[in-house]
Amino acid sequence: MSQSRKQPIDRVLDLALSFEIALSDQGDNAPPSWKVSVRTAQLVGGPVDVRSSNRQAIASLYELRNQATHGGSLKPRGGKTVDAILQDSFDLYVSTIGKLLDLGSKPDWKTVELEPLA
Repeated sequence: MSQSRKQPIDRVLDLALSFEIALSDQGDNAPPSWKVSVRTAQLVGGPVDVRSSNRQAIASLYELRNQATHGGSLKPRGGKTVDAILQDSFDLYVSTIGKLLDLGSKPDWKTVELEPLA
């Protein structure tokens, strides 16, 4: 959905919500930005530096999400444009959904948060 929207604010909000739906369970009280960034990094996997970079990419999406919901304008930090942050996040979303499909069911998130999948 976020790829078909025209306004960057709408794209940011749609993509953040898509991550939350895919990576949450009922009764899951972890803050959305933490939960999505850690679970995405762990599911996509790779060496620690790659997981750290992926976690930061999702954190950047959530900075934009917070700006969109609280201020209405998007001012990215860290030198990347809004479009670059959206593209990086969308690519991670596709990878994350692929990993979930490979698993066949939602994993035990507490395990995912603590160790990479084999």
